[in-house]
Amino acid sequence: VTSGATFNASSSNLANRPNVNPFIINGGFEISQRSGTAATSFVNNTYGLDRWKNYLNGSCALNYQQLGQASSIVTDLQSTSGINYTNCLYLDCTTAASLGGSDLVSVLQLMEGYVHNPLAGKAMTLSFWVRSSVTGTYCVAFKEGSTKTYVVEYTISSADTWEQKILTLTDDTLANYNTNTSVTTGSSLQLNFSLRLGTVAQQTSAGSWNSGNFYGTSNQVTWGTSTSHDFYLAAVQLEEGTYTSSTLPPFQHESYADNLTRCQRYLE
Repeated sequence: VTSGATFNASSSNLANRPNVNPFIINGGFEISQRSGTAATSFVNNTYGLDRWKNYLNGSCALNYQQLGQASSIVTDLQSTSGINYTNCLYLDCTTAASLGGSDLVSVLQLMEGYVHNPLAGKAMTLSFWVRSSVTGTYCVAFKEGSTKTYVVEYTISSADTWEQKILTLTDDTLANYNTNTSVTTGSSLQLNFSLRLGTVAQQTSAGSWNSGNFYGTSNQVTWGTSTSHDFYLAAVQLEEGTYTSSTLPPFQHESYADNLTRCQRYLE
């Protein structure tokens, strides 16, 4: 630093940011201890890529897969974002089906209480890159187990095109998490990405905390009605504070070893 130079990082908290994504583990989808890079059947209530759980109900069937830099999908993400992301999650419909009232396809991360607690009662911003063959409204559900849900909608505007989404909301209070879930080593905040949703788990409206076990609204598109349907997710990041595309802190590319260590704790 030259004499007299100053640097003010308070606006983006860069001075206090370690080289780690503190709230989302394996948000870049680099770690896949169970299935490697193989296309693998998406089974209900099991983990696919590390820290990401599969939820499935109904007749639709799909595979999940970790894609790396050898994939044109990932190199296209790099080109579109201008950032050298190395991996993404790929979901591929293998059996198409019409939508039933209790149908559900989603991927979610269960955040440990100790990890989530600093966000309780705070403004927070979720960002991610997404791509799908099916355009329209999708839902992200922030859940306290099956007790309370906050749904945020977003739109995929162009088919087969990477788009970055930035969603903001205010988290529920620590007292409510202590009552409804865990503030220690159990599951606390759940982050749920919906692809397909029957009426049973639909919340009436988005944009507020509601009592109940919901995964989205009636506006959610019905993915999985054709075997040509696919969905890709990358660079999932959750930050304390309210950000826009121009103020969002950069995605934290933690070392592979650190990421693997965090994932191994939960796998074992």
